[in-house]
Amino acid sequence: MKVFSTVVLALVILAACHSSDRLEDRPFFFDFETDGELDYITWECGELFERTTDFRTSGQFGLRLTLFERDSIGLRIHKFREDWSGIRTIKIDVSNPQDTTIVLYFRTSDIDRAAPEDFFNLHFPLKPGLNRITIPLDSLRLPASGRRLDKRHVKLVEFFVYSPRRGTVLYFDHLHLQ
Repeated sequence: MKVFSTVVLALVILAACHSSDRLEDRPFFFDFETDGELDYITWECGELFERTTDFRTSGQFGLRLTLFERDSIGLRIHKFREDWSGIRTIKIDVSNPQDTTIVLYFRTSDIDRAAPEDFFNLHFPLKPGLNRITIPLDSLRLPASGRRLDKRHVKLVEFFVYSPRRGTVLYFDHLHLQ
């Protein structure tokens, strides 16, 4: 009986540590409530991510991103469900604590290892304070060809800043599809 109890306890602990609720298996949604969500952000030299209670619009945590000088860096999400059929918008809340407006760029693609001409790009001036961004996915078109984003095969989601000043801070929360 003691061996059976030990085996059951081990299986319960293993199940708790290895959740089947992977982000790839659920809708694209980031509230930064768990450390596990940080595993789906591509980290690069020149940026520092941390969960914070300093800014939040949904739940108890948001994400603080501190940028250091580099060409373009920011929030790049990977390992998500690629089929966004039926999805109309991507939304995100961003806070700019600086005294000046910063331009935030959004990039997506529906092609693996896309060339620059295959990126769907937008930019948003982030005024100081809270900025709520809504991106209508059906309006995304490539400048050269006019081709629309194939929402069945979304491969890339990035929010970034070109050549940020050292120490630039941005806060993110409630990144989701609707």
